Amino acid sequence: MGIEGFGRNEQATANEKKRLERTGFATGCNAEMLEALPGTTNIRVLPIQKTVEQGGQFFKEIFKHDIFNEYERSRFIAICPAGMELGECAICEKGEELYNSKEEAAIEVADKLKPRRRFIYNVLCYNGPMDKQGQAPEFGKVYVFEAGPQAHRQIVELDQDAAAGWDDITSIEKGVNLVIKRTGEGLGTKYNVTPHGNGRTNVMDALKEGGVDSTKLKLYDLDAVYTPPSAEKLAEVAAKIKVPSASVTPPVAFAPVTAPAPVAPVAPVAHGGYPGAPVTVSQETVAAPVVSQETVAAPLIPAPPVEK
Repeated sequence: MGIEGFGRNEQATANEKKRLERTGFATGCNAEMLEALPGTTNIRVLPIQKTVEQGGQFFKEIFKHDIFNEYERSRFIAICPAGMELGECAICEKGEELYNSKEEAAIEVADKLKPRRRFIYNVLCYNGPMDKQGQAPEFGKVYVFEAGPQAHRQIVELDQDAAAGWDDITSIEKGVNLVIKRTGEGLGTKYNVTPHGNGRTNVMDALKEGGVDSTKLKLYDLDAVYTPPSAEKLAEVAAKIKVPSASVTPPVAFAPVTAPAPVAPVAPVAHGGYPGAPVTVSQETVAAPVVSQETVAAPLIPAPPVEK
C-alpha cells in the first residue's frame, strides 16, 4: 500500500498541543529509525496510518528506560511496559523501592531509572548529517523519526498554527517540509524546528522527481514499532542495579591533590512520585515558528517546487 489515502484526526492533535502547554533507540525496535543528529535535518512528517474513526494520530508517545550500569559498563535501552500501560515493570518497581528508602544515594539512582518520554513519527528525510558509521539518510525511504519533548512541542505547534499558515503539515498534497537544527551537547542540547523556505509542497511531486515509486512505500504501524522486553529480562536488569557505597571512593578523572578542596553543601533536591510516572516535561521557552532563512545542505534530490 502506498502513502495515499490516509486520514487526519484534528482533535487529537489539538488535544496534544493543549497537553504540551500544561506540562537512543531501544531493544526490540522493529523499524528503520532516524533521529536529529547535531547539525540540520530536513524531513517531511507523513500522515497517520489509522483512520480518524480509529483515533489515530501522526505521532505516538512512548516511554523508554535508558540505564547505564557503571559496574558492568553496559547500557540497557528498552520500552517501559508500565509507562505504555502494557504491564508491570521490574525497573520501575526497583526505582520505587530505592526512592522509598529515603537514602540520598538511592534516590539519585532511582531518578535515573525513570522512563523518558519520547515521540515517534513516520517521515521522509530529504537530507541530514551522517551517523557514526558514516551513513546519511536516504530520500525515498520511510523512516520512524524519534524526538524528545522539546522538538515534539514545536512540531505540534506548527501543525496547529493556522494563523501563521503552517497548520496541517502532514498533508500529502500541501504539507510542509521541516528543518530541524540541533545544537549544543548534553543538558545544553537545543532543537529548533522551522518550516522549510519552499513553503507548502506536494510530496508526490518530490518523490516523482527523485525517481521514487510511491506505491512501493510503506508506512510503519507506530503501535508496533517497539516490542517491550520480557518480564524476565526486566527483572534481570533490575537485579543488577546497585547503589554506590559511601565507603567506596569513586574513580576520578584527575590526579590527586595535596589538600582537599572545600566542599559546598548539597542543596536539597525535590523528587517526583514513582513508579512509571510520566517524566516531567521541561517548560523551556521555544521560539515562535518562523520560516527558516538559513542555508541548508542541498537535498539528495531536487528541492520540491513551490505550489502556485
